[in-house]
Amino acid sequence: MNPNRIDPAVVAFSSFVLAMMLWIVVAQISMLVDRIRGRPIGGESLLRRVPWNAKTTLGFVLLWVFFQIVGAIVAGPEQSARAMMTQIAVTNAFLIVAGPILLARGSRLSHSELALLGPAPGASFLRGVATWPKVAPYIFGLYALAIRVWPAAKHPVEEMMRARQDAGTSTLAFLGAVILAPAAEELLFRGVLLGALASIRLPNSNPTPTTTEPAESEIQYVESTEAPPETEPMGKTTDRGGSSVRFWCANITISVIFAMMHGPIWPSPIPLFLLSLALGVLYRRTGGIAAPIGLHMVFNGVSTLMLQLSLAAGQAAAP
Repeated sequence: MNPNRIDPAVVAFSSFVLAMMLWIVVAQISMLVDRIRGRPIGGESLLRRVPWNAKTTLGFVLLWVFFQIVGAIVAGPEQSARAMMTQIAVTNAFLIVAGPILLARGSRLSHSELALLGPAPGASFLRGVATWPKVAPYIFGLYALAIRVWPAAKHPVEEMMRARQDAGTSTLAFLGAVILAPAAEELLFRGVLLGALASIRLPNSNPTPTTTEPAESEIQYVESTEAPPETEPMGKTTDRGGSSVRFWCANITISVIFAMMHGPIWPSPIPLFLLSLALGVLYRRTGGIAAPIGLHMVFNGVSTLMLQLSLAAGQAAAP
């Protein structure tokens, strides 16, 4: 190997890391400028009262557990990291397809009336993507502190990519970890569970309805003081008395569950708890899961691509 030759894999890894750092710096400066100018951060809340009941929510959770059990049985007890990632990808794909069907039938609504993605899903998704450089320093910084205390366990994606590096492995890693996992987890944790918990009324919460009584199938937004987007059905309810307390209790509870689900890859649950809180805030600010999916996909995508490029750079640097 020529010591004076710069391998393209090393260049690609260094360029990617530099690009991500520049993106973070620009985003942090932009946030600082907004705060100095007194611009509002986050905007109005579009947290909505979801149309499905506790029975439908429980049914969705049981459906997810069923898929997990079936996938584990099919893959077998001695499954490799590749088999595990395949099982997780297939399970998430089934949940993405079957979950909304269950919610629609349980609520007697159409998919469009469920409004899982929220108003303006395209713009919300891009908002989630743009949120990554704003929260990444805190999440990765917390992880860097955590691994100084506890040894880091390897994620199945890392084990799979270390064991075998080819086009099939890369495709499975990105399809499973970057596309399917964020969509399925946001559907479960933010769309269904956080939406249901945040919709539970506190004993002293007395909403003041508008003069127009909404139909049973209409979606009600519970925290916005302004008229929602045109895509939102009529029938808004203002409920500021206990809404913030209710939301944060629900967001913290769901974030603890989300972090515990990733317990085998300790200490990742510590920064993932912070990530989950940010995902919950995005859900609250946009009224759907499109923005959380965008942030979650970028978070997993950056981590997966950085791992792949670092492995390639390490092999290139090896004698």
